[in-house]
This record gives sequence, C-alpha cells and structure tokens, in this order.
Amino acid sequence: MRRHSVTRIVGTTLVGLLAFGVGGAGYAYWDIQGNITGLNIDDLVGDDPTIHQANSAAPTPTYADPLAGSAMNILLMGSDDRSGENAEIGGEDEGMRSDTTLLMHISADRTRVEAVSIPRDLLTAIPSCELPSGSQTKAQSEAMFNSAFSLGAQQSETGSDEAKAYGAACTIRTVQAMTGITIDEFALVDFAGFQKMVDAIGGVTMTFSEDLKDDYTGLDITAGEHTLNGVQALQLARARHIAGTDGSDIGRIDRQQELLSAMVAEILETNLLTNGPDLYRFISAATESLTTSQGLSQITSLVGLGMSLKGVSLDSVHFSTVPFVYAGPRVRATAEADVVWQLLASDQPLPVEVEETPVGAGTPSEGASTEG
Repeated sequence: MRRHSVTRIVGTTLVGLLAFGVGGAGYAYWDIQGNITGLNIDDLVGDDPTIHQANSAAPTPTYADPLAGSAMNILLMGSDDRSGENAEIGGEDEGMRSDTTLLMHISADRTRVEAVSIPRDLLTAIPSCELPSGSQTKAQSEAMFNSAFSLGAQQSETGSDEAKAYGAACTIRTVQAMTGITIDEFALVDFAGFQKMVDAIGGVTMTFSEDLKDDYTGLDITAGEHTLNGVQALQLARARHIAGTDGSDIGRIDRQQELLSAMVAEILETNLLTNGPDLYRFISAATESLTTSQGLSQITSLVGLGMSLKGVSLDSVHFSTVPFVYAGPRVRATAEADVVWQLLASDQPLPVEVEETPVGAGTPSEGASTEG
C-alpha cells in the first residue's frame, strides 16, 4: 500500500484542528461557533431515522478532547453538492455524492494520525440505509462506493441539512460494514468551503512540469510555478480529464495529495498558526461551509482535540490509499485492505510503504468512468 508522511500530505481538516489547538480558544468563540452546522445522525446509523440539530450555544466554554484516552475515527467527506453557491462553482446538478472520502484515525495517545483515502470508484457492498419517508434503500452486494451518499440523500432536497444527514449516515454505514471500524465523528465540506480556505491563506504555490487543461472543470494552467487561488485550486482538485491522463479517480487522488501538501507548506511557511488575525480568517473560512457530527460541532470540542494533537510530530502523520486492484473501469480492495482495517481497529500503526505504486498497479481499462 502507498503510505506518505505529513511532508506529502496532512489534510486541511487536521491543520484546522491544530489551528484550533494553538489559537482557537482565544478568537471570537461565538462568531466562529455560529458557522458550523452540527447534525446528530446516531439514529440514522442505527434504526430510528430522526435528525437532531445541534445546539450551537455553550454557556461556559470548556475546552476538552471529546474522546480523551481513546482512539478516534473521523470520516472526512468532500461533497459535490451542486446547489446554491456550489452550483455557481461546479454547475447545477441534482443529487449529492461524496467525491473525496478519508478515514482519519487518531491514536489513543494522540501521538499518531493515519488518514486512509477511500477511492470513489471502489466496488464494495452498501447496506440498507434509512430514508426520510421511513422506507429503506435496498442493500447492494457490489456498488461504487461514492453512490452510498447519493442513495441516502435521494429523497431530500439537494444541499439541505436533511440530505447531508441521510447521505453521511449511509456512507458511514457503508464504511463501518466494509472496515469493521466504528466511526466516531464525521465532517463534510463542499466546493465553496474549500475555495474559501485556499483564499484565506492567500492562495497555494505549486510548480507544474507540464500544461494542465481540463475542459470539465475549467482548469487551464501552464507549466511552471503558479500561486493558485481558491477557484484554480478547486479546479485542480476536481480534475479527472486532464489531457494525457487515464481519467481515473486514482490519478485525481494523487493530484489532491500534492495540492493538500502544498497547502500545508503554505500554512507552515507563513506562520499562520501564530498569527492571530490570519489564524482567525482561516478558522472562519474553514468552518463557514462545514457540516459535522454533533461531537465536532462545538468549538470547545475542536479546540480540545486540537490541543491534544499539539504534541504530534510531523513524522507521525501519514496518508495512504486503500490497497486495490483494477476491476475494469473501477477498483476493488485486496486482502491487504483487511490488514489495514485490523491494524486501525487495534490502534496499531500501518506498515511503512515498500513501493510507490499501489497493489495491482496498472491503468484502468478503456471505458473508465467519466463522472465528475
């Protein structure tokens, strides 16, 4: 399996948590708290389809790690919601899907973080999921992973809290069935939120060895060094149809890794975490389009978790991709994936990579998915 240290990627969510830990407690608590939409989906992951809106008020802030002393598993989802402001960015479209999904495991002693990317084209079983009408979706023995979100959200208005809750719940049920790991919390960020985070840090500087053009997303970047603004960064993150590439989701994951790595470098090199006004702008942007589980919806919890992660060394944060083989235009997890899930379930570190190419490396066969 591929495994990279934080010098390659750490992910904006983890950076956000560290930002909260360093300075979040002192910056406009009530203002930032109002940005976050918190949803309680415990009943949807279980049996009773009931949504509870989190109470965004906390009379006396007490900053504490919500699961201190225990390992924590957070499912991070990037939504391709095409409603409202997101429609202006990605084009209007019905339904919602989770284009980018990572399982972030934080060790019980808060010294290690493992982030495992789950390809959207991964073929997996999807269990029956609750719908707002009280009915349930039909369980599927093998379907594309990112369809779980759209299945759960199918009876809800695109972009609504209801759609996000049911879509996230179905995705979590799918991940838990696939991995045997209990998901403790989730976070969902959309197009607009990602753009704002990039703009909040003044753009992200990257160097490209060749021209990159994708007519589907509008990406048009020449070879050389560029400072990408939020729009350009999102175009790069979404691009699947760049000339000369195979158009697969795996190729896009690699580009997303490079982009997030560059974002982390930008944040660290500009001393964002110690600059009060800039830190506030970043945290505000990071939370403005954020929908989370109830446990992460309180600034007090985010600050507490961030503070507990302050001792994490850069060499102890890693990113990997589910071990896979190509299955025509899709991919299928290998037996090595089961080892990954077992290690995370027992709070053990994942093995150091032995090669850069994924298990079963190659290229997808002709007819690969052209979905955005």
